[in-house]
Amino acid sequence: MREYKILKLNELSIWSDNPRHFTENLTKDGVKEEDIINILIDIVGEGKMFNLITDIVASKGLMGNIFPIIVEKDGKYLVYDGNRRISSLKLLNNPDIAESELLKNKIKKLVESCDDLSFTTEVMVYITDENEALELMDKTHNGEQEGVGLIPWEAFQRDGSLVKRGQSAKYQISYKISS
Repeated sequence: MREYKILKLNELSIWSDNPRHFTENLTKDGVKEEDIINILIDIVGEGKMFNLITDIVASKGLMGNIFPIIVEKDGKYLVYDGNRRISSLKLLNNPDIAESELLKNKIKKLVESCDDLSFTTEVMVYITDENEALELMDKTHNGEQEGVGLIPWEAFQRDGSLVKRGQSAKYQISYKISS
């Protein structure tokens, strides 16, 4: 099965076997999704998670060019790739998921400042089988792989893009030298 589909956020389950977590089969051991989200927060860091949450609110949604990768198993839609993004949406809908009082309070303040959070209730996803999901994760997260994976921009390339859009280069001297 390969299809793009809009799913309700509450239909999506965070995948407990995510390699980022270094854990396996947590849900089989009775660990709740909230615990899995808090493990992710611990591993990624509260600051980075809050930055992502803030960006999602500012953008009024997830990045339009990268869809969460979903595998349907046992009647559940498991988020194989996109756990940080989906967890962020779940935290926006229920800040009390966060164990950290500091993070929870920051999310609550952010939510209170928003007049419309309707973009947090449904998500466009890509549904596929487990093999393709894992292959796509490898291509996304394991570097450029001789051109097969994503090739990150060098600093001068990022600066070139900023300058072309009328913004300042982040590394002014390096940009001048490279251009």
